[in-house]
Amino acid sequence: MATRTQNRSASAIILASSTLGSKRAALLLVAISFHSPIQAMSIGAYAVGNHAECGAGNIPGTILELDKFFASADLPSDYERNFYWKDARVKQTDWAIASDYKASSGTTTGYDGADASLLTYIASHGVTSGGIYKALAGSRANGGCYIPTTNLSLGDNVSRYTILSTCQGLKIGTGTNPTVAGENPSKTWKNSAKGLNCILGYSNNMADADQYGEYLLTNMKAGTSSLAKSFMDASESVSPDNIPAVLCYGSNQEEAANYIATNADFDAESRANDASAWVYRVVKPLALNSDASKSSIPAALQLTPRPLNVKRIANTFLGVGATKASSKGSTRYSSISGTVAYDSTLGVLTVSNNLIDEIRSYPVPNLVDSEAIARNALAISGFEKIGGSLVLASTSEDVLGGEQGIQKVMSRKFTFKQILAGNVSLSQQGSIEVSIGPGGVIESMTAALLDIEPSFKAPLRPTDLASRTEELEATAIEHVAMKAPGANYRVIKTRVGYDTGNFHKVNHIAPAAIEITVEAAQGEFARNFVEKIAL
Repeated sequence: MATRTQNRSASAIILASSTLGSKRAALLLVAISFHSPIQAMSIGAYAVGNHAECGAGNIPGTILELDKFFASADLPSDYERNFYWKDARVKQTDWAIASDYKASSGTTTGYDGADASLLTYIASHGVTSGGIYKALAGSRANGGCYIPTTNLSLGDNVSRYTILSTCQGLKIGTGTNPTVAGENPSKTWKNSAKGLNCILGYSNNMADADQYGEYLLTNMKAGTSSLAKSFMDASESVSPDNIPAVLCYGSNQEEAANYIATNADFDAESRANDASAWVYRVVKPLALNSDASKSSIPAALQLTPRPLNVKRIANTFLGVGATKASSKGSTRYSSISGTVAYDSTLGVLTVSNNLIDEIRSYPVPNLVDSEAIARNALAISGFEKIGGSLVLASTSEDVLGGEQGIQKVMSRKFTFKQILAGNVSLSQQGSIEVSIGPGGVIESMTAALLDIEPSFKAPLRPTDLASRTEELEATAIEHVAMKAPGANYRVIKTRVGYDTGNFHKVNHIAPAAIEITVEAAQGEFARNFVEKIAL
């Protein structure tokens, strides 16, 4: 540790400074880099898409989600599929205390049940109320429909991690508002996960989609962030309206919080379970000052990733002399202080911080000061000029809590978006994200900038949709009703922009679209569906 500290003082890069009131804030640019090897691990997977028998709306994305997870090219070769049960084969008894670890000739390891694999991954309906979480099984047979925390004892056999790809698995506050009094995952899971290291889930009603698992694997493969951040980034790539959360255990809350911040892989060794901590991420969209609603825009854009001078950017953030490595369209510069990586296929550049753990105890600056630091970083690094016309589209926070409730903000992120033909991206392409960590240090940056192909012609379409709103919302509800029949539907959000893709893919032809989020509720269970309709 002494050697590392000496290296830090010699090589840490001061990127810029910004006057914040009477204070002088130095911006230290470095990188999170975890490279501990992923141990051989077994996976038990459950996906329920057909919920007709248990009285809830169907959610077809769940089975595709697990299919894509196991088919991903980023699934490490030493990850072992113990079993993968779907629909009616998902039994409540497989989660019950008395039968969550039982001998079986139909599994790879010879054991079946929710506590029979290092990682247990369930994609289904879920809800938390009154301190009790319930997921839905696929049939009334074999114990009934409900899988409640009151009947769980995960982690006292093989399992160390559980992914709850359900709504409200780690509900905080009201779910959609974690800052108010209400549910607390430390209390919900206090007696139901005695041997788990971590649970990865959601506070609110998540968006129905099938990319969650594959995006998590891709983020983990990059090796530049914690498991918690990889999970929350994957969730945000699917939909910024998700509120992902991660709960981990330790001998005390401080140890649990440190594990959330630093652990990058699925560890086979069981941790102490005397206390827990959790972190959630909430994205807050901002009202954009735009005259686009009074104008006409192209019906579609042909986009290409904007070329970046990766060496120049690496020199800015890391200083001259960082080690370069290239392979299959990827370029990476590394030093003791940080990493700059560029994927030329996606046009995604990331800058991450290797020394942030050494200042975890420092507070994160308030929102105003953090935004000033983020804007100054864009200006000094040249990203402001490279990005062209940029607007601050949203802010987000990673917030730490425990049994006593919310403790502190762990980081703040600012998302700046390019103006593309009078409007912005509906997702992550065409944006720059700057995350501010403890002490005002830049924790990470991600940029995916776009160029519009000038020769591509598309008819102009007005973006003033007032006269068509009801018609488009009705169309969105019709689409959702085909996926989840028999539910009660309500529109909870609309946005207009270009469907450009995210950090995991780029849509080279991006239509002007309206994005309509529809909640489908049946009984106590609900799911959000995001429909994008081309204009």
